Amino acid sequence: MEAKISLVLLANGSQAALDRCLDSCFRQSYSEFELLVFTDETVQVAREDERLRVYETSLADPGALRVAALRRATTDYLMFLEADDFLVGTDALAIFMTRLAEQQSDLAITNLVFYKEAELIYPFSRAKTRPITVNNYLLCARLYGGFRRLGGNLIAKDLLTRLGEQLGTLATQDLYLKLCLLAKRPVYLSDACYAYSIENGRQLPLLVGKRITI
Repeated sequence: MEAKISLVLLANGSQAALDRCLDSCFRQSYSEFELLVFTDETVQVAREDERLRVYETSLADPGALRVAALRRATTDYLMFLEADDFLVGTDALAIFMTRLAEQQSDLAITNLVFYKEAELIYPFSRAKTRPITVNNYLLCARLYGGFRRLGGNLIAKDLLTRLGEQLGTLATQDLYLKLCLLAKRPVYLSDACYAYSIENGRQLPLLVGKRITI
């Protein structure tokens, strides 16, 4: 039986961007997922699919979204999506699951591409897929944008559960550092599976300085 994924989306921003994100989810060749959409009703989630679950709520911060998603997810893995962004191509989820099986991993941080004016821009190196360790974490975090934002990475539900109260309080970059320390074999994927929109002045968050302690 194939593992299932909970795609978690906070529906905000423009309607056109949200529709693009939703379309990218439902086009996936890997169909074993549920899509949990949290919305304050400023945009419409006009889809009919048995995998879709919509929650009308106002979430104050990313930590509240993580907690709400973990409480409702019924699957083995979670992936958070940002409404301005989308999955690249039709095989993004299939690539994730293949790489996890190959690497025997429980946490995958993906390469990403930028999206602007209907074009995909590849700003980060397509270095080979590699394990993430205490020794190379800071280097990977400096080199690759996937460590700087919540969206687009695949996380075993068990890891999020083990964070306890920290799930709702950690800043995003602190969250990924903690997850990498908890994971049995975290990996960085060279496959660019997630498109991050840089339209309307949107920018990737800067890397916050880190010191790793075990």
